Amino acid sequence: MSLVLQDLGDEYLITRTGIKPPACCRYKQGPIDCLIDIRNTHGLEADDVEEVTVGVLSGGFKLVASPEEDKANPKTVVDMQFSMPFGAAVALAYGRASLEEYADGVPDRPEISRILPRVKCVTDPELDAHFPREFRAWAEVSTADGRRLRSDIRYPKGDPENALSWAEMKEKFGRPYRNGHQPGTPATNHRRHRIAGRNGGRARAGSPPVHGIGHQAVKMGKRI
Repeated sequence: MSLVLQDLGDEYLITRTGIKPPACCRYKQGPIDCLIDIRNTHGLEADDVEEVTVGVLSGGFKLVASPEEDKANPKTVVDMQFSMPFGAAVALAYGRASLEEYADGVPDRPEISRILPRVKCVTDPELDAHFPREFRAWAEVSTADGRRLRSDIRYPKGDPENALSWAEMKEKFGRPYRNGHQPGTPATNHRRHRIAGRNGGRARAGSPPVHGIGHQAVKMGKRI
């Protein structure tokens, strides 16, 4: 009984909820973060990319990296969501992997079709050694001018240990509405704006990151 009651009323497990920024399979999340980091850190454009190597967890390899030919040629939105090469391509081309990128016609864009066949996925025992407690990942990009750039991540963005800020939370949930996807009902839109408005002043004043949306709910004293 003591184990059942331990930390009761002190620790709210909802604050340990992860929120996944990319609109795709969880196993792609860490590699996408790494590739966005490489792109932003080194100012890469799609034309700079010569070759991409991605470290993928063995547990998700067949979901997002195999068969290789199929994953490099996604036909539907669901194909895109479970294609690591596609996730790598949009991350490097656009610096994001939101609902906007997972849409019909995107694989046929010149910048995406150029990168898709250049992505190679591999497994790594070092990544698997920490799974499932940690969804580690890494990525390397070889550039046309001869550079080899690498990024590693321990906790993908949105995990409780690497939580989204309130601004990033608004970007995650606001982007689909701003661009015409999934408009929602008047009630859900009103509720979303109320939540954003209640935190708005505090966020502009430089408040600390929100550690999961549950944490924000506890601070507001309401369930959302």
